[in-house]
Amino acid sequence: MEKEQTILVENNIKLLLGPHDRPKSFFQWSILALQHVFAMFGSTVLVPLIINQTAGVEVMNIAMAFFCSGVGTLIYIAITAAKVPMYLGSSFAYMGAMGVCYPFYGNAVFITVMMVGVIYITFGILVYFIGNKFLERILPAVIVGPLIIIIGMSVALSAINNAGFNPDAWKQPYSHWIGTGIAVFTFLITAIIALKCKGFAKVVPVIIGVVAGYLLCVILHFTIGTEYQILDTSKITDPSQW
Repeated sequence: MEKEQTILVENNIKLLLGPHDRPKSFFQWSILALQHVFAMFGSTVLVPLIINQTAGVEVMNIAMAFFCSGVGTLIYIAITAAKVPMYLGSSFAYMGAMGVCYPFYGNAVFITVMMVGVIYITFGILVYFIGNKFLERILPAVIVGPLIIIIGMSVALSAINNAGFNPDAWKQPYSHWIGTGIAVFTFLITAIIALKCKGFAKVVPVIIGVVAGYLLCVILHFTIGTEYQILDTSKITDPSQW
């Protein structure tokens, strides 16, 4: 713990909640939990969607992905005595390989993923008993860093497409620039909150960005006209659907 605090001081990093701290109020608990739900939901859904699109068939079921990630999280929390409040969602590391290999090898790709899990558990046991120094020598930061960047860049295209920066966006029932503008606005709000704000707001930039994006959608929906169908309000405005 002292080593962690020393590193934070040397790098001039001021954390509102440190690794060994707990939220001070029910409000903080609730907001942090809600942000965690939003953060994990998109990625847990996105991974099976991208794998299915790459393979051209349904390789992974979204409901099963949620179930397995939930069970894995409960096991993780039980083993670690809830010291790290982390949700174990879908892994982005296997997306490209599974999507490309499934048409050729079928369900055998799941065996390879399971074997990776076995290797992961093996290294975890070794780290527990002999420490992580040997692992730092095998996989130094100069190797791990680029790998993480590659994994992130592999899903960048999906984010770009969802933001409306693609020809398919022109086929939407509203002008493509509206969707792109909303995406850019939400991203900027999230980035500004994360970089410039102080206090508790700095810890929850994702939830603030989501709320700001939805508020912008509501404003645009009722100002530029409902014909763009930015929001579906039929269940509220149409009595036949009550």
